[in-house]
Amino acid sequence: MNSTISKSIIPAAVAVPRGAEWAASLASSLADSLARAGTAVRQEFPADPETKDLFTRLNLPVSLPNVWAMEIESGKRFVYELARPGRLFRVEFDLTREVPPPPAPWGHEVK
Repeated sequence: MNSTISKSIIPAAVAVPRGAEWAASLASSLADSLARAGTAVRQEFPADPETKDLFTRLNLPVSLPNVWAMEIESGKRFVYELARPGRLFRVEFDLTREVPPPPAPWGHEVK
C-alpha cells in the first residue's frame, strides 16, 4: 500500500499494540498465515487482528473478511487480488511484454 494513501485513511490516534497484547496478536496472525500456507505461485493474506480492529474503528465492517493475494509466475504474469464475500478485485499483469518507460518528468535533465 502506498504510504501516502495509508496516511490519509488511518487516523493519527491509531494505537500500536505492545507487550503481551502484541505477542498474542502476532501469534494469531502467524496461525492465520500457516492455515493459508499458499503455494510457490500464490500466497493469500487475510486481514490480521490489527487490520480488523482498524476497519472496526473506521466503521468499515464489510472489509473485515478481506483477503489479499498475490500470484507470481516468473516471466509470465503477476496478479494482485482483493477478495471478500460478494466482491473480487483482481488485476493481472502480463510480464511477457516489456512496457516502454514513460517520458522523463518536466524539468528533468538528461546527463
